[in-house]
Amino acid sequence: MRAILFDAGNTLLHLDYPWLAALARRLGARASADDLGRATAEVSRMGWPAPKMQRRPTEFFEGYFGAIAEAIGLGAAAQRTFARAVEAEHLGTREGMWRRAAPDASAVLATLQARSLLLGVVSNSDGRVEEQLAAAGLRNAFGTVVDSYVARVEKPDPRIFRLALDRLGVGAADACYVGDLLGVDVEGARAAGLVAYLYDPWDVHPELREGRVRSLTALLSLAVAKEPSS
Repeated sequence: MRAILFDAGNTLLHLDYPWLAALARRLGARASADDLGRATAEVSRMGWPAPKMQRRPTEFFEGYFGAIAEAIGLGAAAQRTFARAVEAEHLGTREGMWRRAAPDASAVLATLQARSLLLGVVSNSDGRVEEQLAAAGLRNAFGTVVDSYVARVEKPDPRIFRLALDRLGVGAADACYVGDLLGVDVEGARAAGLVAYLYDPWDVHPELREGRVRSLTALLSLAVAKEPSS
């Protein structure tokens, strides 16, 4: 293996679960940051966020974050309030809502770089993912970042994965992809010829016996590259 491509949102960059939990509590839900993380994973299991939704922000936020609010027990009116508050925070801040690096992201990326692996990001985003990775201190690890809004092609379309591979100068047979959505990330990457791993830190896909990692750290035992020559 010569390269690893990563999803950004809900893989490298997690939602700000403490912020979401505080909002949920103000609206009447007894929810911790862990509760919000698990609710987000459960909603993603149902197929959110769907491709093309990033280009219709209000519809995306009402659907995705409304579903998360419902999963933690908020009623219909509170779900709308929750979604609108999240939309305002996301669109009104430079970092957006996906602003917390996965706990092990920095250490894992540094180790993979030390193993001479080429790294890239392929994200269905709104044009800001490169800036968000930089704000989280992760951007310098990657040889390329492909943002669907900029590239005008979205996962699961195999072309977006091939674009990243071409930029890195690597063939699909020599790369893998890691993301949190089965239908968008895993199936899309496999259609492009890559080995794909589902990132599932909340264990919402226990039925998958293979091709699943519970942490980014687990990639270290899977990713083997030639060590730098001395």
